[in-house]
Amino acid sequence: MNFIWPTPETTTRALVSSGRAACEQCGRNRIPAIAPVSSFAPWLLSRDAAALPIAILDAGSDRSLQALAASATPPRTLVIGPEGGFDAGELDAAHRAGALRVHLGARVLRAETAALSALAIVGACAGDAR
Repeated sequence: MNFIWPTPETTTRALVSSGRAACEQCGRNRIPAIAPVSSFAPWLLSRDAAALPIAILDAGSDRSLQALAASATPPRTLVIGPEGGFDAGELDAAHRAGALRVHLGARVLRAETAALSALAIVGACAGDAR
């Protein structure tokens, strides 16, 4: 799974380091990739087929990340938006590019908390919690 993280480069490096340490601690042998900061529109145009399906967090979505992660085609890329979420134009562009809108549940989380929660949901649906 890949992440687009809308924060400064230093935060991205810190998250990669933290993710690596967390995977070592829990015995996970595959470290999730965290993509460098990118402008949203160019990233949508440059993604490759290996990134599909893409899930984009949208608190107003009718579909949960849990339902998508448990489906026959779980997301390979998860896009976490800035504080306050994506605007309508960004969500529409993502939808046209094939992204599926998903929510994390009843609460709106901070971007860094949303990423951790999303990984936990996808991991649990993939069998990590068994």
